[in-house]
Amino acid sequence: MKNWNKLINTLSVLICFSLLVCRPLYARQSIDLTLQKSIDIALENSYQIKRLELGIERTRYYLKAREASLKSKVYLYFRSPELSALSDYEWNSTLQKDEIVRQNTLRWQIDLSVRQPIILFGYPTNGYLSLNNKIYQYTQKIDGSKDINYYNRYFIEFDQPLLQANYLKNDFEQAKLDLEREELRFNSDRASLIYRTAFRYYELFELSYRNEIYSNHIANLQQVSEIVNQISQENNTDSIDAIQVQVELTNTREKLLENQSNLRHETARVKQNLRIDIEDSLIVKPSIIITSTTVDLDQAIQYGYTLRPALRLHDINRRRNEINLQETKSRGAFRLNLEMTYGMEKYDERYQQLWDDKDSSYSMSIRAYIPVWDWGLRKSNIEASKINIRRTDLSIEENRTEIKSEITNSVLNLEEYQQRAITTMKNMEVAKELSAASIT
Repeated sequence: MKNWNKLINTLSVLICFSLLVCRPLYARQSIDLTLQKSIDIALENSYQIKRLELGIERTRYYLKAREASLKSKVYLYFRSPELSALSDYEWNSTLQKDEIVRQNTLRWQIDLSVRQPIILFGYPTNGYLSLNNKIYQYTQKIDGSKDINYYNRYFIEFDQPLLQANYLKNDFEQAKLDLEREELRFNSDRASLIYRTAFRYYELFELSYRNEIYSNHIANLQQVSEIVNQISQENNTDSIDAIQVQVELTNTREKLLENQSNLRHETARVKQNLRIDIEDSLIVKPSIIITSTTVDLDQAIQYGYTLRPALRLHDINRRRNEINLQETKSRGAFRLNLEMTYGMEKYDERYQQLWDDKDSSYSMSIRAYIPVWDWGLRKSNIEASKINIRRTDLSIEENRTEIKSEITNSVLNLEEYQQRAITTMKNMEVAKELSAASIT
């Protein structure tokens, strides 16, 4: 029994130790939180970023699949066996009438194909060239006897659609557009996450800075209170200044307590958003350094046009609409399909004879689809696709106008806020000197 107790105690210690070791990186520690560190933690722990990364990885595999569709494809097709024992009516040319005929057949067939899309100068033509081999055994049962025949054919097949949309090229291009769109959405959502994280950090920064302001103000008021109380004691009189200082000191302490409560709530909210352990402590050291900067408005607008994901996303959407218009025009329109084969074949009652004295075989077919009347179906679909493109153009124009207006206002606001901030810093230094002089 004692050995079992020792074993249980040992296992308990090991489990507790493993749980402590497996705690997150930022668990139960003091974190000196800066803007960059909060952004790093948010990007590392964000579920949204992880989902977007998986979305990009998935789209890359789709693109690989489209790239693989432009290469050779080898496959085997089996019909083993194909058994048919049933009656059906067939035309008898001798009797000049239909008659019921019972069939009892068995076929074993294997088809081997090597299929390659036709690509000229790096451009898929939507056609295919294939090497094929077909071999089968065909057995017919008639009045208790068996009639067995073997067939073998290997041939080259050329299949080329004409006067229709190049679906092979379009699928590959759309796969590349999908990947670019996922990457742009990733960058856009990443930038949004950084913006939200920075906004929450600066809220925490402001509350921490207010703590310092109130603490410094309380220290100054306590010093003033001591001076006023000392003067009152020396004169043996009650001073109205001492009462006013005490009231201001009490009010400032209340503001400090309220601000500390807000700081605790905001810290808990930031921990939750950053997915930091609730037992961690966040330390924000509010330090303000203002440096003047100059922004070229025209260059900033060009950056907005080229670096904003929104405009490129609209361009991708427009290209997809153009591809859809091409395919819409192709559906229900006049089109041709050319098929040609050439090879060698042999059929015989003995399998060993299939490889000797083969006969040439070839075929050619041109299939055409000629629309006659569809009550305006194709025309209406085409007009709807054209409207989609015009709508996208309007969205692009609207977005460019909004970007230009937003960046212009931002640059003007930056210049104004920068000047106000520099003036405020100078006034703050003067105020500190006046406060120190007044206390002295």
